[in-house]
Amino acid sequence: VAMYRPRRITARKAALRWGNNISKNMKKAIEDGNHYQDFEIIHHVAPRYFRDVSKMDSVNMEFKSVWIVVDEKFVLSESGFVENPYAVGRWWKDDTGDDPYGYSPVMDCLASIKLVNAQKRTLIRASMKQSDPALMSPYKFWIAPLNLNPSAMNYYDSAKFKADQFAAIKNEGNIPINVDVMKMEQDLIDAHLYVNLFENMMNVTKQMTVPEVQKRIAEALALISPVIGHVLDELHKI
Repeated sequence: VAMYRPRRITARKAALRWGNNISKNMKKAIEDGNHYQDFEIIHHVAPRYFRDVSKMDSVNMEFKSVWIVVDEKFVLSESGFVENPYAVGRWWKDDTGDDPYGYSPVMDCLASIKLVNAQKRTLIRASMKQSDPALMSPYKFWIAPLNLNPSAMNYYDSAKFKADQFAAIKNEGNIPINVDVMKMEQDLIDAHLYVNLFENMMNVTKQMTVPEVQKRIAEALALISPVIGHVLDELHKI
């Protein structure tokens, strides 16, 4: 199983780690004084199929470790590992076999996560409007466009309105219902991420008897074992 881990590194950090064995663009960045210029590199770890098994040096180990500068295709260093240092299990995968990549439990509730983020933005704006509402003041007419942001000022024609003083624009937003809907989505996310399951396993008190504790743990393990069993099976194969 091959692993590609992209990251960004500055020219200065690259020089501190690999010395003079850096790419031409990295050397030029240091010469020009751009020590903190970013470069995209990749750390590649995979089985080494062609090696001299009689040697025990780093370039003949069972797993290779290569650092590469992406844009210049320059190899910064090559070494190896006796065994794969990365143990990555897939939570669930495509049953058709067309996609080798795995997916996390977050993918089951990604829509709810995005919805909660949008609801939280709305809740923040609504609470700001109620705690610091927009104001209106007499003038010749409404000066468009209206600004309903917190602490905003809007002018209106005092001859066409009864109010002749500063006043707050009424905000009819319903914060409690927004909180309730957001809480419902958060509970759905917790269910997909098995938060409640782990909380029940942790909420073991001294007042519980040993059979009660054992039964609670057994029920929790029975619920989570079908989805985590294949993850452990994949880790054992690495």
